[in-house]
Amino acid sequence: MRLSATTTTSNPYSLVRAIATIRCRGWTTEAQWIPCEGNKPADMVAKFDNLSSYNVTIFSQSPESLLI
Repeated sequence: MRLSATTTTSNPYSLVRAIATIRCRGWTTEAQWIPCEGNKPADMVAKFDNLSSYNVTIFSQSPESLLI
């Protein structure tokens, strides 16, 4: 999907609108789609219920669910 000025202002996805705002400020951006199957550990951590806050979480060990 190509992001252009005509498609981003009315896009229903807030992430797309946020990227458009950054690009309007003159920032150079590059995006690469990585499906969840290609990055399972990050996908699993993102879905942890106890990580719903915006605080930093540091794991001293890998969560068991990632080791299986």
